[in-house]
Amino acid sequence: NLERALKNAQPKLKSADVDVKVSWRPYMLMPASTWGSFPPEAQKYGINKREWYMQKFGPDRMAAIEPRLRQAFENAGIENFSMGGNTGPTLDAHRLVAYAETLDASGDIQNALMEGLFSRYFTQERAPCDKEALLDACQDAGVTD
Repeated sequence: NLERALKNAQPKLKSADVDVKVSWRPYMLMPASTWGSFPPEAQKYGINKREWYMQKFGPDRMAAIEPRLRQAFENAGIENFSMGGNTGPTLDAHRLVAYAETLDASGDIQNALMEGLFSRYFTQERAPCDKEALLDACQDAGVTD
């Protein structure tokens, strides 16, 4: 995970004066215009994650992808990785992450929000368009407005 990578990099930095700040930038794997072609119900609640990936990649690639993802999460010390739950539009999540960056110069709030969003999606089976999941992640990260 990010914290472990930064911690491992610290001894390799040549100067103790080096300060690392992480800034998250939006990158939409599936643009909002694509989600707009889905039924309103899918735009609001998402679609089954496993079925979507099976349709997108096919069963052979999925048979290879899922164990690699599971191993990557395990190697990062993240338990309970799941392909269950829904996936969906991420525009609101991207907006919240951009807003969180404005709340503190250190980036701690934005990082906490990203960790919360990733945890909800990859281990708690909550869709990135689930308003309650977004609000919960914001509350946990200290995004109060």
